[in-house]
Amino acid sequence: SRKHFNDFVKRLDTLSLSDEDLERIREKKNQEIEDCLTRLNNDIYKKEKLSLSEEDRLYLVVASIIANLGISNLVAPLKKEDLKSSDEVHQRDGDIMLRKIQSFLEHKHLPQEKKQSIISLLEPLLRNENDNKAIDGESRLKRCFSEIVDNLGIYYK
Repeated sequence: SRKHFNDFVKRLDTLSLSDEDLERIREKKNQEIEDCLTRLNNDIYKKEKLSLSEEDRLYLVVASIIANLGISNLVAPLKKEDLKSSDEVHQRDGDIMLRKIQSFLEHKHLPQEKKQSIISLLEPLLRNENDNKAIDGESRLKRCFSEIVDNLGIYYK
C-alpha cells in the first residue's frame, strides 16, 4: 500500500543520514511527543475538571498505551470500539482495560512482583465507579482512552 511505501522510503532516507542528522530527528520527535503529552494532559484536565488528579491522568495515559499496544499474535490491541461503557459487572470499560493490561504483562514475562506493582498502580483508577459510569453514553475511561490513542498512537504504533 501507499503508506507502507512511504514508510519504506523514509526508512531508506534514515539509513544514509549522518549521526548528527539522526540525533536532530530524534530530538525533534521527542519534542513532538513531549508537546503532545502536555497538550493531552491539558485537554483531559479541562474536560474532566476535578475528576482526575494529575497522578490519575498519568496512570490513564500509561494504562491506555499498554492496553492499546498489543503483542503480535498473542494480545490484540484494545481498540476504542472494544469499550462499550457498559454497567454490566466485569464488563465495564475499566475491567476490559485491566484484563488487556494483565494479558499484555503476562506475555512480556516480567517478574511477578513487577507485574503486580504495575497492576496495583493502575487498578484503583480502572475500577473507580465514577470513571466507569456512562455519561451521555460514554464512560470517562472511554473518552480519555479515545483521546489518548488518537493523539499518541502515531508515536508508539
